[in-house]
Amino acid sequence: MSQFPDTLAKSALLQLAAACLASGHPLDRIVLMTIWPLGKLQNTVFDLQDHFEALIYILGGGRPVPWRGLRIVNSRKAPTDERQQAVTTESLGATGSARDAAFRARIAATSEWIDLELLFRTLTALRVKPLILSLPIDGTLYDARGVSRSARQVYYDRMSELAQRYHFPLLQFEDHDADPAFLIAHREHPTPKGWMYYDRALDDFFHKTK
Repeated sequence: MSQFPDTLAKSALLQLAAACLASGHPLDRIVLMTIWPLGKLQNTVFDLQDHFEALIYILGGGRPVPWRGLRIVNSRKAPTDERQQAVTTESLGATGSARDAAFRARIAATSEWIDLELLFRTLTALRVKPLILSLPIDGTLYDARGVSRSARQVYYDRMSELAQRYHFPLLQFEDHDADPAFLIAHREHPTPKGWMYYDRALDDFFHKTK
């Protein structure tokens, strides 16, 4: 987690705990033990919040929790400066190409591929025959960021190549890239329809391997 500080940015307590745990110094270990009860209390509060929202959702007949839909609306309109509207197709294309290149470079260089291959090697050594399920990319989000579908294909191809190397069946649902009915927008989490695809894949795999 320390290698990805963005995952800790929303919680100062978690950030401190991760830093103390990673350092290994005796003093930091004492600090970690001191703040540990606060972390447990925070988790309890979050669990209660989740349970309460689930109860409201059930009692409401499946309607969204009211406060989840609240948004702050900025009533000020953006200036209509003609210079800001004079964005050429060429400049948009250049920006998109740069972001595609950055995405491809990130996919090629990320260290998680090493971790994933170590997992696959371990499963092979244990003679496990798994089904690899991988969420599709939130294409809507990445489209907004200027990363094209062809650039995102690099990720799917890399996953497919790695799974084939170890002869593991892989489902990554790439046909649902940018499908708003499969993923909850900007949350990288399946919708109820997405979970149905997962359930079907698991059921088929279980009955085929019996």
